[in-house]
Amino acid sequence: MSTKYIFELLLSNTGYVDTIGTPCIFRKNIVSVIRYEENIKGGADDTALCLKLINAGYALKRLNVSSFEKQDLSFKSFFDRWKFYGRGDYDFYKKYNNSWNLKRKIKSLSHPLVKYLCKGLLIVVKKNKITLIPALIVAIFARYYGWIGQIIKNKIQNI
Repeated sequence: MSTKYIFELLLSNTGYVDTIGTPCIFRKNIVSVIRYEENIKGGADDTALCLKLINAGYALKRLNVSSFEKQDLSFKSFFDRWKFYGRGDYDFYKKYNNSWNLKRKIKSLSHPLVKYLCKGLLIVVKKNKITLIPALIVAIFARYYGWIGQIIKNKIQNI
């Protein structure tokens, strides 16, 4: 299974976006002032940074450029990567949810299901890449597993 194929199918659109994702490049003079969130340790650090950039008046645009990332194709590394994203989802939700309305909270909570199950299934079927369906399901499960793990870890630390 490869995250590469999921990224290529689901995150390859170009143009203006609200989150860039990684790997990404930002201008040094901008990110030296608008910094990554120190308390977001998981895979949503880029999401939080993009939110801060948009709130500061910047527009984000995904370009048609390729990057190479060596990926370990073992099941464990695949699962761990998506679990890492789930931990970031929790950190992001925890930091911002108090300022969100119910619709925005639901959007955040349902993001993995909508992005990888609903939209992902449509795209992989349309592009005849149905062999990626199990990877999408594992990615969703691992992402929520990471999120729930962070909730439990946070509760234990606060006892």
